[in-house]
Amino acid sequence: MIGGMAEVRPVTGPYCGPASLLYIPMVSTIWALLALIGYWNAVTAVATALAMIAGAWQVRRILAIAVDEFGVRYEFASTRLAGSDAALDIPWDNIQSIDGHWLFGSIVFKHPQKVGARTKTSVSISFLDPRWRNRPTTQAIVHHLNHPWE
Repeated sequence: MIGGMAEVRPVTGPYCGPASLLYIPMVSTIWALLALIGYWNAVTAVATALAMIAGAWQVRRILAIAVDEFGVRYEFASTRLAGSDAALDIPWDNIQSIDGHWLFGSIVFKHPQKVGARTKTSVSISFLDPRWRNRPTTQAIVHHLNHPWE
């Protein structure tokens, strides 16, 4: 036990849900933008649909969450974009609980924390994943907290 809480086995997993669920809003958004600017045709539709398949897998691969004895870490690492590696660390002593809805889960902070340019009271731990509660990363957080659900 660490500080009265259960020890955490290090776990890493994707931030986004299944690539198929990520693909649908990505391709829909691109198609809508193309239609708005007047580039909509069958060839463009097929080409962007195929490109978004690769895009969904790439986005899913470069956005990760790691849970360890220090807290939760959000990682953005791209092998294609030099200098694009970034991370956000949330220590255990600032994690109050987990909150969520059907496709999204969030960590609720005890004290507001700087996330990028903003100060926030919570941050998402999953995106477009109906099974986010069953993920190994979520389960590791639940295992560590005494009363995990808000």
